[in-house]
Amino acid sequence: NVTEPENNVTEPENNLTELEENLTLPEINITDPETNEIIPVSLVPPTIGTNNEISVFNEPTNTTSTVNVGPDAGGVAVSPDGTNVYVTNVNDNTVSVIDSVTNNIVATVNVGEYPAGIAVNPDGTYVYVTNIISNTVTIINTITNNVVATVDVGESPAGIAVSPDGTHVYVTNVVSNTVTIINTITNNVVATVDVGECPSGIAVNPDGTYVYVTNIISNTVTIINTITNNVVATVDV
Repeated sequence: NVTEPENNVTEPENNLTELEENLTLPEINITDPETNEIIPVSLVPPTIGTNNEISVFNEPTNTTSTVNVGPDAGGVAVSPDGTNVYVTNVNDNTVSVIDSVTNNIVATVNVGEYPAGIAVNPDGTYVYVTNIISNTVTIINTITNNVVATVDVGESPAGIAVSPDGTHVYVTNVVSNTVTIINTITNNVVATVDVGECPSGIAVNPDGTYVYVTNIISNTVTIINTITNNVVATVDV
């Protein structure tokens, strides 16, 4: 005569309201010279700049604060010791340097036109910035927060990564369909590698032997051997 209890559990009504999408992205496009296909720059990470601030999440207290930076914050990188945060402001042609202890901006550095990708070398002495419209990489000394070099690369550079030993920087050139390799001792281009169509994201493995590149139009990942600077595999994704 066991009677199961009546199921009187009422699911809460879903009252979540989606935010209205009023975000306006920069109306800048790049054109593939072979296919004449127009690629919106806003689709190439990390160039999606939508406001003038970044959010800082404090994990121990589970709270969030914001820091006002330049117009349309895009890429972000943190120094290895965690003391500084570097943010590209895509429509201001600057990099904001934030003190992570105070969350105050301590410097604003002028770079190339439409800065997007950004990376810090392993010992935290230099910051590397890709400038999509200028077709350059800006190198910033983190002690002085001054630009120490500007390197010409391929057309529409976007993604950027530094090798674990800090000796090389790898840059994806969206329109050129190439990866530029920069020697960080001389700040000279030492190789240009053909990859897939519209390369964007890029990463180096922990021992620095391989570089992985995402190709937006080709729907592939290109794998580069860093000893020979040759493509060793292409993976469909």
